[in-house]
Parts: sequence; structure tokens; C-alpha cells
Amino acid sequence: MAPTNTREFVVLNDGHKLEAMVDECCSALDTDDVKEVLLKVPLKHATRAVSLSEILQRRYENVAVTNELVNIFSGETGNERRKSAMFLIRIAKN
Repeated sequence: MAPTNTREFVVLNDGHKLEAMVDECCSALDTDDVKEVLLKVPLKHATRAVSLSEILQRRYENVAVTNELVNIFSGETGNERRKSAMFLIRIAKN
């Protein structure tokens, strides 16, 4: 679970329009109580999340972006590993 000053979004290719995700992230970053936006992304949708983080970086000058891979070498094999591996992008206000 994320801290209270972090807003989490799960980014997928299906069913979400990129502009709608940008608007949701921007509205979260514009509030004073949110210090960080966390994008949780399955590896197969990582390019979409990178596009989203690039758009947010261009809109906000005072943000720091951190990329992280989690569960990349978990004990699972094949299809299970691909489903459990996540790409995390943290966009934090400075």
C-alpha cells in the first residue's frame, strides 16, 4: 500500500485513453496533499507508461522521475513471471 501522500495508478493498454490518464495524473499532481504519483505497469505495457511519464515531465518542470523493475527474477517461470514482473514509475514533486 502506498503512503497517503502518494497516488497510485495502474496503466494498461486496454480500455484507458492516454489523455484521460494524463488528466488524472495531472489533477493528482496539482493537489497539495499528493507529493508523488506512482504508475504501476505490467512489463508488456511499459511503453505506454513511459509515454505517460514523458508527457508529465514536459508539463511539470519541478518533478523527479524514478524507474524501477520489481519481481523481475521471481521464482516463477514463463508466463507467470511475465505477469508478475512490474515496471514502476515514480513521479515526485521537488
